[in-house]
Parts: sequence; C-alpha cells; structure tokens
Amino acid sequence: MYVIHGIKARDFLQALLQQVPVGSKISLEGELTAHFTPKISFSTLEEGIYIRNTLAPRQDFWVFEIDESSLSYLSGELLTQIGIRKHVLHIHIGYAGELIFAAYDKFGEEHVVFKAGLGVGEDFLKKMKQKGVIGEYELISR
Repeated sequence: MYVIHGIKARDFLQALLQQVPVGSKISLEGELTAHFTPKISFSTLEEGIYIRNTLAPRQDFWVFEIDESSLSYLSGELLTQIGIRKHVLHIHIGYAGELIFAAYDKFGEEHVVFKAGLGVGEDFLKKMKQKGVIGEYELISR
C-alpha cells in the first residue's frame, strides 16, 4: 500500500481507469446530484469495500462498474465534469472485493492510497511520477 502526495486527481484517475481489470468498480461519495447527472447506470447501494465514509450529513453515493461500455464515459465526461476536488469527498476503486485505490477528503494530503496488484503495480506509479501526474509516493505497508 502506498500513500501518494501531490496528485493531479483527474489525470491520475483517467490513467488508472485504463489500467484496472474489466469488472472493477468505482464509488464516488459527495455532493453529486446537485452538480451532475450520470448518463449510465449506477448503484447507490453500499457493498463490501464500496461504503459511505461520511455519516452526517448524508452524501450522495454512486457505484459504477468499469467495463468496455462504461470506461470511455467514466474517464471522459464523468471525471471532467463532476468536480473531482470540489464535489467528490471520497473515491474507492477496487476489483473482486479488493481495494486498488482510495482518496478521502477531496484528495487531501495523506489521504490518497494505492495498492499495487491486480495488474497495476509500482511501475504505474513511476510512470505517473515521470509524467508529473503525482509528486512523491511512499510505501506504507505490503
């Protein structure tokens, strides 16, 4: 597990969505419906690693499956228009019940974690650092 510092949220998420296995999911929690209406199906149910992190006030909570038909929309229109740092408080991305990525408190410093594995490893972080999408990252657990 890595902590990521100095992240360009949208650029990082767009790249990460291209790397995660088909069948992965992304959950978004925040003040969403007042600012954006999704054009693809989603769930509002908490399940496994996709849970609300804010108890009060109750926030909107959306879970999308990442597949061939949703990938372009999620990495394009959704991420560019929803206001990742303004309206989204928490994001989880995972596969088969395993967390791959989490960002809390609007991508607050020390609140962005990445778990290498499932085909997305430290090489991905190195590439993102070389491109200037992230600053430093540090291993916090194996």
